Amino acid sequence: MSGSITALGNGNNVDANGLNSNFNALNNPQIFFTTPNNIINSVSFTSGQVQTFTAWGTGGVPSGAVGILINTSYTSATVGANCTFSPHGGTTGHYVTNGNIQVTNQFCNMFAIVPLDAVAGQFDVKSVSGAGNVNAWMFGYVF
Repeated sequence: MSGSITALGNGNNVDANGLNSNFNALNNPQIFFTTPNNIINSVSFTSGQVQTFTAWGTGGVPSGAVGILINTSYTSATVGANCTFSPHGGTTGHYVTNGNIQVTNQFCNMFAIVPLDAVAGQFDVKSVSGAGNVNAWMFGYVF
């Protein structure tokens, strides 16, 4: 990774190569914008299926990031269906939910900050109460 990025809230330019230990997410969380990356590109899910995605090393997200900023859409032919996002291995439904489809094949869109697991920077997506299709554009991270 090269170049610099701007930390929101303090306006400091940070060398991207030096991010590994410069910020402590528990004491001084920082949000960074990245070039948008289609981290989930029209992925189909069966009802109840969980799929795992890795953010670290994708679209400029460094190891150690604790969350990602995403804009996501979900669609399903099942009224009442939704999808959940959680850190890998976390309890689904306790973090981020998108959906509650009201009309067959309706699209639900949302912005979310999705937490990542601390081991590999992964998150899980689960389609609940019906098969569905998920898209997600990642455009930043929390470090």
